[in-house]
Amino acid sequence: MQQHGLKQKDLGDIGSQGVVSEILMGKHELNIRQIRTLAERFGVSSATFVDAGTPPQAALANTSRQR
Repeated sequence: MQQHGLKQKDLGDIGSQGVVSEILMGKHELNIRQIRTLAERFGVSSATFVDAGTPPQAALANTSRQR
């Protein structure tokens, strides 16, 4: 997120700030709509956000490496 200059509030298109916070803390998993939204926003494959072993923070950080 830092590489993209994003803050939690900038991810409102995937849910409320509470939902985004829970996703980033690993308390809530991304659903298919959120995955598609993020993949489209960052221009990466949806698979970037599906890897079960990758925390959401790492998946968001990896988006710039796959462009």
